[in-house]
Amino acid sequence: RYKNIGELYFSYEVRGRDVYDAVKITVDILEKFKKTLHAPRDMMKCGYVDNAYMLYDDARELNFTFAYDNHIMDLGYLSLDDRRAAYDKITPEHILRAANEIFRPENLTLTLKGDKRRIDTDKLKKIVATL
Repeated sequence: RYKNIGELYFSYEVRGRDVYDAVKITVDILEKFKKTLHAPRDMMKCGYVDNAYMLYDDARELNFTFAYDNHIMDLGYLSLDDRRAAYDKITPEHILRAANEIFRPENLTLTLKGDKRRIDTDKLKKIVATL
């Protein structure tokens, strides 16, 4: 419904003592993503560029995709070729810039289910602050 909303969701079931390591591993992965310029061949474009014409095999998905892209996101694609070209233009530099804009502590919501008395929130805040 909204052009400016998105979500990445990570879910873990770990012992209480391992929660800090799990959060640290996740933050480290996101931090590495912010600093690493990936090769163009490593970008996941196959569903959007290489195999884009597979949308023609599923009329419902094609209709939804174009309705979402054009009426919700206002992208203005006139054809599947227009959509393919737009995705094909995305570079590793675009991804790196987006990662640095998105993966920041102020954009993070961390929720835990467990014994509140045993969770060191200050320790978690320090881990997340490195993002």
